[in-house]
Amino acid sequence: MLKFCVDEEHENWYENETEAVKQHYEWLEEDCPLEIKSFEELQYKRVTGTDGEERRISDFGDYFEHYGVETYDMAWVEKEWVNVAFFFILDEAKQYQKYQAHNLGKSRVYTYSAGYDNRGDFTHFRDLLLKMGQELNKEVVTL
Repeated sequence: MLKFCVDEEHENWYENETEAVKQHYEWLEEDCPLEIKSFEELQYKRVTGTDGEERRISDFGDYFEHYGVETYDMAWVEKEWVNVAFFFILDEAKQYQKYQAHNLGKSRVYTYSAGYDNRGDFTHFRDLLLKMGQELNKEVVTL
């Protein structure tokens, strides 16, 4: 996922470029003189920017220049999942999700098995675990 930052301290990162532009103008305590559109909407188009210059938007540098944002950074964010707990009994897994909800964030439940071709040697056991994981994914855990 690509994230954007428009402050020099690199404290605030935004999920998309439009949020970053809005934040830039909020920080300046001004209204953006242009309608804020996504990079995708403006890509490969000729547009007139906040500086009155006409430019073709071909990359994010052009995009931020169009809106008068001089300081910006972009970074790829990669989510990493760590195996925390393993369960064979559905009720135990539900109980764990409930009492550890404050530490887990959004749970990601999945089933994997040992063996060739990801089917494992005991397909009936894998199917049982997969069914349990699917049931857990359907439930919403609240604090």
